[in-house]
Amino acid sequence: MSLKFILVGLSIFTFVGCLKTRNDVKEIETKQVLQKQMVDLQKNTADSSSKFADVEEQLRYLNGRVETMEAKLARNSTESDKNLKAHTEAIQETNRKMLIYQDALSKMEVQAQQNTAEIASLKAELSNRNSRESAKNSKEGKKDSFAAAQELFKQKDWQNAIIEFQKYRDKNSKGKHVAEATYKIGVCFQELSLKDDAKTFYQEVIASFPNSEEAKKAKTRLKGLK
Repeated sequence: MSLKFILVGLSIFTFVGCLKTRNDVKEIETKQVLQKQMVDLQKNTADSSSKFADVEEQLRYLNGRVETMEAKLARNSTESDKNLKAHTEAIQETNRKMLIYQDALSKMEVQAQQNTAEIASLKAELSNRNSRESAKNSKEGKKDSFAAAQELFKQKDWQNAIIEFQKYRDKNSKGKHVAEATYKIGVCFQELSLKDDAKTFYQEVIASFPNSEEAKKAKTRLKGLK
């Protein structure tokens, strides 16, 4: 083997060895870079996971708050709806009662007007009836008092006869029996021996009814008293 060949072989061996060493170095450096990148990536991943966990925790907290607020709003909305419904129903019931009261009041007013008219009519009828009865009783009283006085006079119940004749005179000062009643009162007093009283009534008959039959009788009685 020639020296030249040996030198060439050594050169090739040396080049190959150097090339292998460089490749090994590059491979190691590449691994180190990859490892560093892996570590950094893992660290970043861990940081991201922690941040993500924090974000999730905050989201859960916020979701809880949102759910609480939604539940509260739902309760408030339900209570508001119930209150509004109750208030609306109360207003409707009040309006219904007001309509009933107004209808009843209108009927009462109509009835009151009818009652007032009926009362006025009854009062008028009662007044007319009382007037008629009063007039009738007055006439009957006049007749009854004179008739009663006549009956007592016939029975010689002089005192009560005087009372009844006087009632007749008081109720009917211009009646057709006034002269007779006045004269007979005088007779009653004369029968009771009350001559002065009898004289007074005889003189009244003569003065008030000078042309009557009773006036003639009274004159005769007066002469007898002297």
